Amino acid sequence: MQADLKAFIILELLGVLFFAVVIFTACLSPQVKRYATWYSFCVSWIMSGLSYSLTLVVNAYSGPGGYSDSVSAEAQRACLSQAALIYASPALTGFTSLAMCLHVCLFVHAALNVPMTQVKTSITTLLVVGPYIVWITMFVVLFLLGQTHPQAVQLSPTGFYCHLKLPEPVTVSSSITIIATIGVTITETWMAIKVHQNRGHLTQTSHPMAFVVRVFLFGFVDLFTLAVGLLFLQPQPTRRDDVANCFLMSLVPMLVLVIFGSQKDIIQVWMFWKKPTVKAEDLLPDRNTPSNNDSETLGQFRRPPGHWRSSSQSYVESFRNSTQSSSTIRPSYPISETFANSRPISDSVYHYHWVEPPLNVEMEKGVIPIDNPV
Repeated sequence: MQADLKAFIILELLGVLFFAVVIFTACLSPQVKRYATWYSFCVSWIMSGLSYSLTLVVNAYSGPGGYSDSVSAEAQRACLSQAALIYASPALTGFTSLAMCLHVCLFVHAALNVPMTQVKTSITTLLVVGPYIVWITMFVVLFLLGQTHPQAVQLSPTGFYCHLKLPEPVTVSSSITIIATIGVTITETWMAIKVHQNRGHLTQTSHPMAFVVRVFLFGFVDLFTLAVGLLFLQPQPTRRDDVANCFLMSLVPMLVLVIFGSQKDIIQVWMFWKKPTVKAEDLLPDRNTPSNNDSETLGQFRRPPGHWRSSSQSYVESFRNSTQSSSTIRPSYPISETFANSRPISDSVYHYHWVEPPLNVEMEKGVIPIDNPV
């Protein structure tokens, strides 16, 4: 096996491995919560990396003479499968990227409404399932096309992957990828305008805004992908050009991993030797709500932002149920002297009466319902 081919496959498999680690970390850790479109986005890059790595299977079935001299039916089927996947994968990653950006855009739009609206489950399902429907459709069509023209199923000039030596698959795949990339650019431009126009409200939630910033950074990676996709449309590229384009494309998953795999909560899961810390601001009452006595002060504790963004209504219901079960509550953490209008702290334990909140609690404008800090 050539050295450049080994390096290319290693890069693809490393991308698959790291994306799998990020997904399992998010799935198994209760402190990491993400959009469904985020998981779909990560899975699409795993599928893309595995598609390019099928060259190992093709070479294994082909034998020492290589695929060109092989008459193995298994090698031909593996090569045809890889060719169909290679042309379908860019559409999958492109549309999952667009779906994730649209999902974040919808949440930004919902956060600017008063009262805050919810993104419908049907829309989320469509954003998750839609790209995979396109991917499966393209794979089936290309696989049938390869069966109709078996002589067109060949190794690429670089030997990095199998392809169909027909003009249509390259044109269609690259065109769909370019369309998805343009869609991502338009979506991020609209979102940037909205965030800039409402920055006074959205700055109240620094953690969700950090995720939005990461989505903006991904826009630059998307433009990089667009440029590489245009390079693949060259009419007669040399082998050197093909090798350069392949390595440029293999860098895209790594760039995506740097942006979305380096999020703070994911890194903290692997820093198991450090104890989790609780921010003091999550334990303090809301300073924006004045109160005249201790019961009102402690009756309006600020809920940690992650829970508010996860589900505002569930918190209100659970809070109401907990207050009905007991008329007094003993704080389980020390109360700071910075509480407004509160008595000095002593060694004794106070019992404070909770004041049941009104049922028409509305989420504050500008709170993006993103699941977890970034």
